[in-house]
Amino acid sequence: MNKRMVFSERETCNQDGCYIDPSLPADILIQLMLIHLDEQDLQLINRLSPLMKDDIFYIVEEYVNQLAISDSKSLQHINEFKNFLRSHIYELFSGRIDTDFINSRKKLALYHQKFGLELAGYFKCIAELFKYIFEKGNIIKLNDTNPSHLPRAITRIISFELMLVHLYMEKHSSLVS
Repeated sequence: MNKRMVFSERETCNQDGCYIDPSLPADILIQLMLIHLDEQDLQLINRLSPLMKDDIFYIVEEYVNQLAISDSKSLQHINEFKNFLRSHIYELFSGRIDTDFINSRKKLALYHQKFGLELAGYFKCIAELFKYIFEKGNIIKLNDTNPSHLPRAITRIISFELMLVHLYMEKHSSLVS
């Protein structure tokens, strides 16, 4: 079997500390295999981390502004939400997919439901983030033999993000109903 598709032991990114935790639930590991998100992708994504860290305040402000949260109860929690989002987005580029990564996506789904935000709004914001990441990714000249690797890695991590948040929003929604 192709090594890219096997999570039988903790995969590490040498000194970068990138890995996919093989003890994650089987359905999560299957999703990773289906979209072919692997250690090599995580290494590339992790190389964007310094740029994203520099721009994280801008990214979060734009994201929250697009959500148009207006009720006073939600506004009281907006700074908490912004802090969470900064951590959440930075974690997206950490190069690690583990229990903390998964739990963060669950928490994001709960935040969106707490604020009464629709899935379509989340998708729109993620599309903007996706565009922003691609613009940043195009600035970087990675010493990679194939220039299509970075866009493919970005597409995979964003797809995984969308899949997880959608899944947890749907699960929470069905529990509330």
